[in-house]
Amino acid sequence: MSLRAIWAISLPGVDHNVLFSKKFPTVERRAKTFNRDAYVPLPNDTEMKAAILEELGILHPSDEFIESRDSCSRKLQKPIFEVETPNGKLWPVVMYEKFGVLLCCLPLVESVERPPVIDVLGISLGYSLLLRMVDVIGSLPKGADETHPRMVDVHSYLCQSLPFGSPSNIEPSTVFDAIKGKLDINQVPADRPPSWRPVTAKTKANISFRVTEHIQAMLYNKPDVHDVFQIFGSVTCKADLEHPVPLVAVNLSVAKEQSPVQNVMVNPCVQMVDDQNRTSGNSSRTITFIPPRDQFILCKYTASISPTQVSAPSSSDTPTMSRRGSVSSLNSTTSSLTVMGQASPTSLPIKAHYEMSGTQYELNITLKVKLVKGKNFFEFCEVHMPFYNRGPVIEVDRSVNTGDVFLTNEKRTLAWKIGQKFPSRSHEATLGAKLKFGNKAPKSSDFDDPFCVGLNSFAMIYFKIPDYTHTSATIDQRSLRVQPAAKPKVTVVREFLSSSYKVWNIKGNCLMTDMSDVSDSW
Repeated sequence: MSLRAIWAISLPGVDHNVLFSKKFPTVERRAKTFNRDAYVPLPNDTEMKAAILEELGILHPSDEFIESRDSCSRKLQKPIFEVETPNGKLWPVVMYEKFGVLLCCLPLVESVERPPVIDVLGISLGYSLLLRMVDVIGSLPKGADETHPRMVDVHSYLCQSLPFGSPSNIEPSTVFDAIKGKLDINQVPADRPPSWRPVTAKTKANISFRVTEHIQAMLYNKPDVHDVFQIFGSVTCKADLEHPVPLVAVNLSVAKEQSPVQNVMVNPCVQMVDDQNRTSGNSSRTITFIPPRDQFILCKYTASISPTQVSAPSSSDTPTMSRRGSVSSLNSTTSSLTVMGQASPTSLPIKAHYEMSGTQYELNITLKVKLVKGKNFFEFCEVHMPFYNRGPVIEVDRSVNTGDVFLTNEKRTLAWKIGQKFPSRSHEATLGAKLKFGNKAPKSSDFDDPFCVGLNSFAMIYFKIPDYTHTSATIDQRSLRVQPAAKPKVTVVREFLSSSYKVWNIKGNCLMTDMSDVSDSW
C-alpha cells in the first residue's frame, strides 16, 4: 500500500493553482518494475493540473460534450478517475474536494494488467489520507498559494505520516504530537496496539460521550395524507486513557417503555455488540471497543417503528451477539437503513398547522406550533416561511403570542423566533400575519421554485433541545467497564435537533411520499 504522488489544487475563481505536490521516487521505481511496458511516467505539476481539470470538466462549459469523458459507455467509479496526460493515461487517481481545494493522489498498482478496484489496497489508503489532509488544511483564505503556512503543515504531516510513500500513522493529532515531541511514535508497547491507536500518551482518565439525535418530518395536516418522519442518531466518543490497548464496554440504552434502537452501525474499532440484555427486559446494547486517541463516532442508529407506523424488520433478524465485521460498519451504505414512519399523534415532538391564502401580491398567514412531546426547553426554536416566485415583502402586519417576527435580509422569508420555551400552560405558539409584496424583477431567479407557485408553500421548523433525546437513548454511565481497571471521569451529553421539519400549507398542493408499498419492500 503505497502512493506515487499527491496534489492539492485550488478551485475557486479563474486561476487554478497547484498549492502542493509531493512525489515519492522510491515508489516510482517500484511502479516501473511492477508495470513494465504499461508504466506511465508522472507529468509535471502544470500538465497534471490541466489533465485533472479537463477530466472534471472544469475548463469547459457544462453543456460541451467531450466523448472521451462524457460518453455513456464510460464506466464511472467515483472518486476514482482515469486521467489523460501527455505521457499517457494515469489510473487510479483518487480525488476529494472540500473547502475549495481539490486533493488528489495516485496509488501504486502492483501489476501490469489493470486489476479490479477492490484489489488495489492503495485506493482505500489514499482516500483515508485525503480525508485527513482536509483536517490539516482546513478552510483557506482567498488568494492562498503554495507559500501559505498550511501548506508547510501539510509537508510536515506527510513527511511524518507517509515516509517514502508508505503509511506509518495518518491521524493528524498523533502525527503533530509526535512532531512536537509530545509522543514517542517509535515506542512500541508490550501489547501490540491496533492501527487506530499506534502510540500512548500520559493523560488524566476521561471518557466523554455525546448522543445526538436528528428528526426529519413532513407535516401535511390532511385527512388523506399521513404525516411522515424518521429519527436517526449517533454516539460520539472521546476517550483519554493511558493504557496502550484499553478495552471499554458501555451500554447504549433506552427507557423500558421505549422500543430498542435499530440498524446499529458501529465504528471499526468496535470489538463486539451484545444485545442479550433484551432477554432480561432491558432495552440496551453493550458495545465493547478499543477507542482511538481522538474523538470518533462510536455508532449510528435509527429509531424503531411503533406498531401504528410502518413495520420494520423484526428483532429476530438482528443477531443477538456480533463481533466486529458482523454488525453493519459505519463505512456501509446507509440508504437501505432509511425508514420513513407514518406519524402517530404522540410520535412527533412538535405539531404544526400552516394556513396561507391570498393573491400574488397579498397573503394572509396563520401558523400554530405546539409542543406535544418532549422537554419544554430549547437552545433555539425558529420557524422560517419562504415565499418563492414573488417579489420582495414590502409590508408586514403580524401578531404573535410569544417570540419575535422579522424579515430576513433578502426580504423573501418571514422568520419567527419562538425562543427557548413554549407558553407554559398551552405549550402552543400562534402567529397571524398579513403580507404585501412588491413587483418581481424580470430577471430575478434566485428565489424561484418550480413547485412552490401560488398557494403551494411550506414552513420550516428549526430547533435544538439540549439534554434530551426523543427515543430516550443514552449512554448508561453505571455500565461503563474499562480493562485494565481504571476509574475515568465519565461525561454524557444528549441533544435532539431538527434536520428537516417541514409543514405544508393546507390551502395548496404538497409534495408527498407514497408509503403504500414500503411494508412490502422489507
